[in-house]
Amino acid sequence: MQKIFTLCAAAMMAVSMLATEGALSGKFSIDDQGKQVVFSQGNLQYQASTQTWQFAENQYDFVGPDNANISDTYDGWIDLFGGGTGNNPTTTEELHVFSEWGANAIRNGGNADSLWRTLSAVEWEYIHYYRPYAENKRGQATVNGIKGFVVLPDEWTLPEGLTFRSNADGTGETRFSSNNYNTDQWAQMEANGALFLPAAQYRYEAEYTTPDIEEGGWYWTASLLADESSNFSFHDQGDSGFSSRFNNYGLSVRLVQDVEEGQAINNTSVGVKAVKRIIDGQLFIERGDKHFNILGAEVK
Repeated sequence: MQKIFTLCAAAMMAVSMLATEGALSGKFSIDDQGKQVVFSQGNLQYQASTQTWQFAENQYDFVGPDNANISDTYDGWIDLFGGGTGNNPTTTEELHVFSEWGANAIRNGGNADSLWRTLSAVEWEYIHYYRPYAENKRGQATVNGIKGFVVLPDEWTLPEGLTFRSNADGTGETRFSSNNYNTDQWAQMEANGALFLPAAQYRYEAEYTTPDIEEGGWYWTASLLADESSNFSFHDQGDSGFSSRFNNYGLSVRLVQDVEEGQAINNTSVGVKAVKRIIDGQLFIERGDKHFNILGAEVK
């Protein structure tokens, strides 16, 4: 029994070495030098009563009207934050110094300080406009009934039987109804690295806002512009881009991790899932067509 437990523990350790908790598999270039990032599994959330940070369980999850309950003692979750409020997530006042949300320990994102960060406006713009074929890799969508915005990774293969209408489809614009995926279809898109940003609206001071004519999503960048902050936004009208909001607006936050050369992401390496196998009575880690023993050495 002790031997079996030791083998299992070693195997778990070998798999965890390949994993980045809370990270999606898709890699996105953020500059022309080849630097890449991976996004978190969902939008950032905070519970004030326990001072706990977490990522939403699914990419399409968001809190919505309960953000109006923002306070230092609220025991529910919020996911709309003022600009740069990583050290003061429940404030509704204007702050003029950026504090990184990713500096906090996120319980389902590694649970350690400073594992994540917020993209700058320049990095967001590179993903959106300047990486190769950027205009073919973005577009509005509805996922599991939730409206939002899809961004495809650098390396992309469309799952068989699915379609994707991008902002470069010839009309110059898309709508939330242009791409519609149920949970199973989206699972296939996500497995191939697709990013989804839900249209979570925004909060102004302590009021959650749903504009009558402008349903969309607003996401903070790390770039403060005096009293205002730059943010990425998208709407049903088909436009998406960058604008500024005063820092006392509550917007969504989606964090990233920098990809190190050769780093495996979310139990993946070059998009291949790592799994445990028993072969001839021995425990191995299988990744693609390669096998590794419990110490991580490749077995031919």
